Amino acid sequence: MKIWERDAWLRKSLRYRDYFFMRQINRIKTKKYVSESTASVDDITVILAVRNRCDYRLVNAFKSMRNQDYDDRLIKIVLVDYDSEKWMIEKYQEICQKYRVEYIRVDNKPVWNKSRCLNIAIKNVASKYICSSDVDVFFEKNYFSECVKELNKNPLQVLISDFYNSPEGEINGEIDLPGKYADIKNKCGFQNTKMGLSGFLNPGINFSLSCFYKAMNGYDENYIMWGSEDFDLIKRFFLMGLEVKDMSPTTSWIHQWHKKHEGVSTIPDIKEQITKNKNYLNNTHSIVRNNNGWGMV
Repeated sequence: MKIWERDAWLRKSLRYRDYFFMRQINRIKTKKYVSESTASVDDITVILAVRNRCDYRLVNAFKSMRNQDYDDRLIKIVLVDYDSEKWMIEKYQEICQKYRVEYIRVDNKPVWNKSRCLNIAIKNVASKYICSSDVDVFFEKNYFSECVKELNKNPLQVLISDFYNSPEGEINGEIDLPGKYADIKNKCGFQNTKMGLSGFLNPGINFSLSCFYKAMNGYDENYIMWGSEDFDLIKRFFLMGLEVKDMSPTTSWIHQWHKKHEGVSTIPDIKEQITKNKNYLNNTHSIVRNNNGWGMV
């Protein structure tokens, strides 16, 4: 089944004819970005945004990235700390030093903006590929190698996947990775309920050529607090002409349990802002955003 046939949400967002015309024209333009890419080495920059989440989950995320079956010299990790509480700074620095992670601190940002947080790193990426990740997930050891292999076959893709969700109480500290990955995976519930753009539950972990992220000025920074910025990114990649590829058959990642809306649920108008974000997602169909500058601190 094609993406268009299984995606009622996008069908409502765009007229049928405009949708396919936009895809056809932009796919031609997108091929130009690939041909102009001078990076010959398959190096990767993994980008994570964080705010007040300095615990074992972050350690497990870094550990999984440093224990891939991919050449570790080609993996750069960047953590952007978007105004976490100041007592956490030293702890972040200690963890980042241990796992060879570049730490970027941003102060005086009372409102959480994941898009801008990630864009600060995306704007300066020099690697061939970007993996946009979260601080509460960890990867199967073949994740990066499978993604690079797939993009070498067809670079006009953005790679996302379903995932395994750990039950409450299953992970309470640092994990022996990759040794215990299979055991934990067997205890997790597989998230195979399809929804949203291209039918995937969670597009928050995405992997593609860095030139595509930069061509559309990164994540849309109009999304604040929580929700929809990841779906928006994949929607724009799709309209740009990329194929959305499900990597679930060959690799996986695990989400470490936490309460929903952790860190933002106490904000009085969070539900109102989530609704605003969804409405903006459904009614905005341009590819290039942040025309007044992006990734600016």
